[in-house]
Amino acid sequence: MSWENLDLTSIPTGFELLPKGSYVFSILPGAKRNDKDRERVDFTLAVASGEFVGKRLYVSFPNPDEYTWSPTTFSRLVEAVGTPVEPTEQGTDGVVAYLNRVANLHVGYDVIHKADKAGVERANINLFKPRPATV
Repeated sequence: MSWENLDLTSIPTGFELLPKGSYVFSILPGAKRNDKDRERVDFTLAVASGEFVGKRLYVSFPNPDEYTWSPTTFSRLVEAVGTPVEPTEQGTDGVVAYLNRVANLHVGYDVIHKADKAGVERANINLFKPRPATV
């Protein structure tokens, strides 16, 4: 489909949230430092199996100076994935390097729905409770 074949006045803006439930996700390549907060690490998960395969969630490990729980959630992800952090993977760049190294591996998370600051309902994962998963 090209832009030439679209009626730009009739494109829907809504989208369906990933339903609440337990999912197996693939960690996608492309983890990076956040553009605005360079100590925040952004990465993407994609549903790896089932009806919603391919549906993506955008996730962050926030700056640990502001969110002291952030390193714990990262360590729990490492444990659930089952691939240890390398000695050279340290600091914010180490978190980015690790997530890109384990891209395409799997992890389980529960999806919950929660309203953001503007009151818009969003699909989120419970970062505190990753679990080992296979497809």
